[in-house]
Amino acid sequence: IPEWVAVNIYAKADKVRYTNMDLKKVDGKIVIANQAIDIKNATAQTLGGKLNMDGKYDSKNAEKPGFDMDFKVSQFSFKEAFDKLNTVQALAPIAKYLDGKFDTNLKISGLMGKDMIPDLSTLTAEGFIQTLDAVLNSFKPLEKLGDKLNIIAFKDIKIKNTKNWFTVE
Repeated sequence: IPEWVAVNIYAKADKVRYTNMDLKKVDGKIVIANQAIDIKNATAQTLGGKLNMDGKYDSKNAEKPGFDMDFKVSQFSFKEAFDKLNTVQALAPIAKYLDGKFDTNLKISGLMGKDMIPDLSTLTAEGFIQTLDAVLNSFKPLEKLGDKLNIIAFKDIKIKNTKNWFTVE
């Protein structure tokens, strides 16, 4: 972002495409100044639920631009989040085997790669995730354990209203 750019944008859009995700009913304020972008009180519908976010993208170091974001998510689909978000694939690979919905509060920061995708090796994150109503299925290690122990319940494990705090360093 050039030093001389200073813009305030009040955004409202029916649909915005970010990488491989469609965001619907986008609303929020974007402040571009001092080689950075501040996102304030942004909301959107995506991944089966609602997203609220605040954060900053800082391009002062063009080789290693940084970001610092706060997300509040409600009713997101585990499957859609896993399919669309490389951070979920890297940080929570178990989501591939979950059907259902979750809420989360997430603070995440790190550096962006040249492709404007977070560099996963630089991430730090902390937050809270609540599974609302989910089923863990087709997870081979548990299926095999269930077969060996003759426990059918290991085939499809229902996970409801769990509350989990996490930190990623």
